[in-house]
Amino acid sequence: MFSTLAKDYHKILKRCDAFDKELMDDARRLGWEEYARIISLAYRQVPASGKIVVSPDGTEPCFFHKECFSNGCIGTVDVSYPASPFFAFFSPRLLNAMTAAV
Repeated sequence: MFSTLAKDYHKILKRCDAFDKELMDDARRLGWEEYARIISLAYRQVPASGKIVVSPDGTEPCFFHKECFSNGCIGTVDVSYPASPFFAFFSPRLLNAMTAAV
């Protein structure tokens, strides 16, 4: 992944910038500037709340959410459930990895 990133850095950065612009434009259209900023933060925090690991047989990704403010449990429904719509829209494969890990 690192060699691909190094090789295609400018192309990947251009795609990221285009996505950020589309996300912010959509959020502004649905709300206002402050709403767009909240959406931008949520978009970055939801996937950052979890960890991707490989299944015990080494063939599939598993995605676990971690609680930050309680006892630090991982993979609990009260954290995974509210994140499910995000993953259904942006990354169905991670949603599958999240449900397969339960």
